[in-house]
Amino acid sequence: SSDMQTGMLTQAWSYNSASLSSVLSSNSPTTGSSLITVFGSSLGTSQYSQSSRLGATGCESSVWVADSSIVCLTAASFSYQASVFATVALVVSSGFTQGFSFDSPYISLVSPLAGLPTTGSISVSIFGSNFGSFATSPAASIGGTTAESTLWVSDSSIILKSAAGTDAGNALRISMSVREVSQNFSVGYSPPMLQNATFALSLPATGAALITVTGSNIGMQDYSQRVRIGNTASESSRWISDSAMFVAIPSGVPSRPQVTISAHSRHTKSGFVEYQRPLVSGLAPKVGQTTGSQILTVFGSSFGAVDSTTAASIGYSSCEATKWQSDTTMLCHSPRGLGGGAIQVSVVNSFNQLPDRWDLNVSVVSFSYLPPAITQASEVRTPSAGRGDLAVSGRGFGTWETSPAARVGSTACETTEWTSDSSLSCQLPVGSGSNLPVLATVLGALSSGNATHHVCVPTITGVAPMNLPTTSASMVTLSGSCLGLNDTAVNVTIGASSCHVAEIASDGNSVKCRASAGLGSGMPAAVGGFYSLKFNASSLSYDTPRFHSQRGNGPQSGDKIISLTGSNFGEIVEDLQVRVGNTTCTTSSWVSDSSVTCRLAPGTGLNQPITISAFDGHDRRLSTTSYVFSYDVWQCGCEFRGLRIKKPDGEHLHEWRG
Repeated sequence: SSDMQTGMLTQAWSYNSASLSSVLSSNSPTTGSSLITVFGSSLGTSQYSQSSRLGATGCESSVWVADSSIVCLTAASFSYQASVFATVALVVSSGFTQGFSFDSPYISLVSPLAGLPTTGSISVSIFGSNFGSFATSPAASIGGTTAESTLWVSDSSIILKSAAGTDAGNALRISMSVREVSQNFSVGYSPPMLQNATFALSLPATGAALITVTGSNIGMQDYSQRVRIGNTASESSRWISDSAMFVAIPSGVPSRPQVTISAHSRHTKSGFVEYQRPLVSGLAPKVGQTTGSQILTVFGSSFGAVDSTTAASIGYSSCEATKWQSDTTMLCHSPRGLGGGAIQVSVVNSFNQLPDRWDLNVSVVSFSYLPPAITQASEVRTPSAGRGDLAVSGRGFGTWETSPAARVGSTACETTEWTSDSSLSCQLPVGSGSNLPVLATVLGALSSGNATHHVCVPTITGVAPMNLPTTSASMVTLSGSCLGLNDTAVNVTIGASSCHVAEIASDGNSVKCRASAGLGSGMPAAVGGFYSLKFNASSLSYDTPRFHSQRGNGPQSGDKIISLTGSNFGEIVEDLQVRVGNTTCTTSSWVSDSSVTCRLAPGTGLNQPITISAFDGHDRRLSTTSYVFSYDVWQCGCEFRGLRIKKPDGEHLHEWRG
């Protein structure tokens, strides 16, 4: 101005604009209300209603401190690396680029973290901090799938509703305004679950049958879910819903394999399917050798679509070998055995997938071994009265000891010894007969065949000599038939005494034996077998005892020892008995072959015969001699004239004259 005149030049002068250079604290909670100091220059020399902002959000309040600093009370925000601005006298300062950030949201807990149903729509609570003090349309995702909805609750809590899914480990992400957070939290969906314990029964081993597998968490759409039966993939599988799939089963073997369902690399085993059990409908041939190793063809169904270690058994015996041919045919090398029984077929696959001892079908088709048959019976040794050995030949006696029982006619062998499948040994029973059938029973089965046997009966037709000495052993020859072939099967007796067998003729028609010394007459000679069955023949006698003296006498009161001499009294006769008339001596003693003694018993009589006897085991053999004995005559001491006295004594009349 000059002389009251004023001139003007517009926009000719400017003060330096405010400029910011740094921030004392570069971050703040998202809830705001934190004091930060902003440094710079040309901020004014006094309070000019200066203001400041962080990014697009102004501070709740700004206080000028000096030309080089302003204090800002932060507002709530989610800004990240925001530029800082200041306004001084309506002039906005140049910004401090990326100079300030609000704290990032932080997740500390997710519930539930696992086991989400694949159908989704389950609330998941997320806890943490810096989620903001107001709703900012937060968003969340599990894996690559956005949650159905996300609800801000507070600075420390958010609730989301899960979408459908299948994976086990899905990364959790949340975004707040321009901020996105991904921490090490994996949210998992429940694995697929199968509900049925058994999905199908009696499936054909040839496969291709269609079954429905039901469960849960299979998935809300087709994720190429797959099903395996045991260790074999299904022929095909088709997703139906989260709870069901169609499965075409593969071919298999009789078993109960587990069902495995796979969805997004997650596998769950649960439940079983059951293939048809083996069923035998035919067998050829139906009769086999007891020695086994015969090839049998087994017909039926469900033997398996592949060779799977097929095993078969006849009764309780496994086939020696088996060979699978098809689902309907297999071969069995028959085991050794006897009798018959139902054929049982068991099938075990290569993976031994029989969870327990799987029930096996017992077929109504029966198999029988050939019954025993006897073709020949021949004597090994011909005995007297039986009890010899009979060699029995044939088949079907068994390949092990089965306690067979043989018989000749209706009489069982004393013992039956098993030798082999084709041979038995019979210890002949006692008996006789011609063309007696030889039979055997093996495990209850009676043999067939036309083998017969003749049992020879010992018969004695003659004995020589007929008279034997009393003092020495003598050779006696017995003639007849079937008297045996060796002395171990024959015994000979003469009376009650054994006659030692010395020789048996090769044709069995004569036996020589050595008879011992003895006494007696009319004694039978007998031949017996093991059971001493005796066959009476001609009578034999030892030499008759003889006395040298013809007469003797003794007192009527007895008690007198008299000696009797003679011959053929025998050797060491202990059971000797001497009688005078009808009265037995009180004692009788053998002295030698030529002498015996007798202690008289009281008696009377004249010319009494003396008898000597010995017991031969059956009865007493008497030997009466011509020796006579008289008791002394009674005498009277008085004298009579012309008087005769007669005294009756039994049958005799005694006279005395006096």
